[in-house]
Amino acid sequence: MQLLNVKAKSTMQNLRDEGKIRFSQPSRKIILYDRDSIMEYLETNAKNTF
Repeated sequence: MQLLNVKAKSTMQNLRDEGKIRFSQPSRKIILYDRDSIMEYLETNAKNTF
């Protein structure tokens, strides 16, 4: 959540549901996110400045 500057857990849920970031869930309450997937998401959604 810090890398993406996201405050709401629901936003992370949406990113997972839409398949935009990879994750694994070793137990019901623990969700682990793939750092490379997050960095790729940030790169593809970056806006160029003028």
